[in-house]
Amino acid sequence: MEDSKRINEMVIDRVQKRLDLGAKKYGDTISLEDKRDMVEEGLEESLDLAVYLSCALIQIQHRRHEKKPNSITTYDMTLIMEGLGKVILEGKELKDYDKVNHAQQLVDRLTEYANRCWDVSKEEE
Repeated sequence: MEDSKRINEMVIDRVQKRLDLGAKKYGDTISLEDKRDMVEEGLEESLDLAVYLSCALIQIQHRRHEKKPNSITTYDMTLIMEGLGKVILEGKELKDYDKVNHAQQLVDRLTEYANRCWDVSKEEE
């Protein structure tokens, strides 16, 4: 309950700051005799808002789809899994069961990691 009260106070503070800025910019608060077309002013502000929100959405989507320096792509994971598959087969041929078990555990951990990444990417959509 305390957090929502704090947020409400922050909203009121921001509105007051905008009103103060408008009064400074236009010389006074909006009066009943103001001759501006408030509907037109509101529509223009709404169009500006649409532009700003669209830009913000595009930036968010761009950041979400940027490859992070330590991220692993699907293709990377495919190559890793293929390589581990070969290690497992080679280990079986050489009867190196420690290598086989270790490689299989690594496959299992990577599969779990890939599934978690998949779940997170689906939640973000």
